[in-house]
Amino acid sequence: MAATVGFVATDLLNKEDDASGSSDEATPDALPDAPPDDEGEQALVTLVTDGLQATGGDGVDSYILDPAVEGTFTTSITAGNGDDSIDLGDTYVRGGPFLADGQIDGGAGDDVIMAVGGGSTITGGAGDDTIAGFLLGSSVTGGEGDDSINVLSGGGDATTVDGGAGNDTLDGTLSDNIRLLGGAGDDVITTAGVSYDGTNFFIVANGGEGNDTLTHEVEVFPLPRMHEPGFPATYGPRMAGGAGADSFEFVLTSESGSYTPYPDDPTIFINDAARIVDFERGVDTLSIDLSALDPRYVVESGQLRDDTARGTTVLSLRLTSDTLPIQLVQITVSPLGLRWGDVTFIGQAPATLAVA
Repeated sequence: MAATVGFVATDLLNKEDDASGSSDEATPDALPDAPPDDEGEQALVTLVTDGLQATGGDGVDSYILDPAVEGTFTTSITAGNGDDSIDLGDTYVRGGPFLADGQIDGGAGDDVIMAVGGGSTITGGAGDDTIAGFLLGSSVTGGEGDDSINVLSGGGDATTVDGGAGNDTLDGTLSDNIRLLGGAGDDVITTAGVSYDGTNFFIVANGGEGNDTLTHEVEVFPLPRMHEPGFPATYGPRMAGGAGADSFEFVLTSESGSYTPYPDDPTIFINDAARIVDFERGVDTLSIDLSALDPRYVVESGQLRDDTARGTTVLSLRLTSDTLPIQLVQITVSPLGLRWGDVTFIGQAPATLAVA
């Protein structure tokens, strides 16, 4: 039996918050507010089964998923011009509403779109749009304007987020299979987390044309490889600034907890933090923030090693501790030739710096 799908198009987006705190839930951090209830005109209330197709007018339209909807559903919404709101959920709940193969178009205007689903296409259109949600194997496009897009994605096919023209803010924190494309404009792209060897998952951050800022949070504890024997190795994002004077920022973070060794643990843990593929010396900048580093670690030294065969320079930070294993945090930079004068440290700096 097909799941019943309902949307209420009203002036006010009254977002329901599904049972928070469950381990079966996932939600992005910053979720948008609805527009004021004095905007636009009241529209039709429609309750339909799977396959709804809805088209809005030139005013301010709001769509909200009927609370009775459960399970997989599909729909096509074209909101039209105006500052529209489309709320299809913001938190993944096992067995809850899940948009499959949906088509959502906010149209021109400063739209707010939230969705939980997979295999869907979401377009903000022209305007300063806000898009957020849990989306797997989907395409999200902000369009022209200064857009804010916060998407959590992982597993299966990668989700592609394209900010389009404008000064966009893209957040893919904790996603392990996502492509974040800033497009033209001075964009801010934030990533955190890793992908696992053998999964064919990748984190890609590409600023495109403009003076972009690409920030990646590197977790140094728990250690970059789980202690359970046979657990796969991890690797960080592939980062490209594109044309323009770009800033690559790395923040070393950690969680609290104790270290339990296993017999097959290596003597030195390798943390493959990230790869920069288009660093332009004298134009781009690279900074490493050590102010939030686990206090059990000391940054003993830093080393730059040129790999002429691969055309890369590997930046390594050696972290030592009385209670934790030695860890090498590595950032691989292309093309060859990165030097310490290109690198800025925040909070503290390694005791010694060398070029191998």
